Amino acid sequence: MISVRFLFIFLIGLMAYPLQAAPHAKKLVVLDRMVASVNGEAITESDLNKQTQLLLVRLQQTDTALPPMNVLHKQLLERMILEKLQLQLATQEGVIIDDSTLDNAIEEIASRDNLSLHQMQKFLEEQGIPFAQFCETIKTEITLSKLQQKEVGQNIIISKAEIEHFLTSPAGLGESDTEFRLGHILFPVPEEATKVELDKIEAEAKTIVKQLKTGANFSEVAIAKSSGQQALEGGDLGWRKLGFIPTVFVKVVPTLKVNEIYGPIQDSSGFHIIKLLDKRNTITASLKPKQEVHLRQILIKTSAKRSEPEVEERLAALRQQIVNGASFAQLAQKHSEEMNSATKGGDIGWVSEASVVSEFNQQMAKLKAGEISQPFKTSLGWHLIQIIEKRTRTTPNEALRNKAMEVLYQQKFDEQLISWLRRLRANAEVEIYLNGL
Repeated sequence: MISVRFLFIFLIGLMAYPLQAAPHAKKLVVLDRMVASVNGEAITESDLNKQTQLLLVRLQQTDTALPPMNVLHKQLLERMILEKLQLQLATQEGVIIDDSTLDNAIEEIASRDNLSLHQMQKFLEEQGIPFAQFCETIKTEITLSKLQQKEVGQNIIISKAEIEHFLTSPAGLGESDTEFRLGHILFPVPEEATKVELDKIEAEAKTIVKQLKTGANFSEVAIAKSSGQQALEGGDLGWRKLGFIPTVFVKVVPTLKVNEIYGPIQDSSGFHIIKLLDKRNTITASLKPKQEVHLRQILIKTSAKRSEPEVEERLAALRQQIVNGASFAQLAQKHSEEMNSATKGGDIGWVSEASVVSEFNQQMAKLKAGEISQPFKTSLGWHLIQIIEKRTRTTPNEALRNKAMEVLYQQKFDEQLISWLRRLRANAEVEIYLNGL
């Protein structure tokens, strides 16, 4: 399955909301005038107009406050420049998306919204978005994701010590079911910034904090000022558990009240301003306590020479022997036809509800430790089981560690991606020709 994070963020919004024609979006005149040059490759005004039109539809459907059009153009053009730089590098690195991968991604989007491909194509074109343009946008975003994984993701290392520290930290997976929705504004700093430069950027960030605390619209300011990845989405980072929040914010976020502004917070990427847009409690099914049972069994199968009543009667006789004091383990070694467990006295180890058939679950639920079931039938044959021990576990240790690794990987990826994009931009030859920029 291709992750939704591969897809262009405006398209995520596009498919998430029932679109209507944007009431305030004016028809844009398509011109071929060059508005920017990226390593000698042009971005034209018609390119910028197309992306502006798409973005306006997305933003107006979510009631996001809009800055002046020249400011919106500036932010959008910067995103297009970064995209162009990455596509140029992808070509150099031989990153190719084949038709099968693209088709699967498009089918996934349609399936997620309960649409057929024909219905999705019709829906998009009713909004004035040609299906071919939609497909090209998806292909671009998959290409960018693949490149980012190659250039950033493969260099990320998660140590065992980091995993253990995370699992015992406040951001650990078992700590809370609270999710936070954050707004984010980033003021980046050059990698070798002087103190004068740092002071100037910090002062600008503090000025913005004052404006926000006195009523300025956060999303409008984020679109106009932020250099974060979600700037054109009003800085909205979406719903995240504490473990998936950028590390620099982890200690602060749980202390904030809804709509509270905090910042600036400084780290290696720059100065951050955050706003707690909302929070909610959720139940994480994977972390609910689960019962596991340690048991042993005797399995006897029917055959042409042994009918079901005969097998059931034989197991009933064995059960009576055990009740009278015989060893379950010894009888299992002698009579059980499940050879892997028979050699261990019928011991099949710890099992959970998800790992056994429903008939086993019914028997396990009603038996206490030490008790023996009546003979019962499954698709494998006839069984006699004895409960050795029961326990309740939140999640197997290995599963917790795998989840912790996923969280830590995403944190590092997000942080390193910002630095990588900043270096890519700094080392490029970019000229901007759009008036006012």
